[in-house]
Amino acid sequence: MFGALVTGAKWSYRRRFTVRRDACVSGPIGMPGRRPDIRDPRREVGLQRQETKMPKLKTKSSVKKRFKITATGKVLAGPGKKRHNLMARSQKSKRQNRGSQVLTHADGLTVKQWTPYGLE
Repeated sequence: MFGALVTGAKWSYRRRFTVRRDACVSGPIGMPGRRPDIRDPRREVGLQRQETKMPKLKTKSSVKKRFKITATGKVLAGPGKKRHNLMARSQKSKRQNRGSQVLTHADGLTVKQWTPYGLE
């Protein structure tokens, strides 16, 4: 639909008029006015049913970097509070935060949801 602005003495309004389309038979697929009853060999190629696969699930990339899963299924994570402001922490707390720690069962289940195919 195309419109033209028609102004009058007291008001303006939009008058609409349509462009007439010819019912063309020839032309590429998807052209306006193409009759759907005509068989086209290009269109029939796509009608063959193909077996579809389920889409793959993505692993969160942050989980790959931060966690490890042990052979028994526990989730290991590096401890927090080790990046900055270490002068304010006691030597004991810095020493206990070395290495990696085992997450609780509930947190481990959450991390495993983010890794549908496990971690390497």
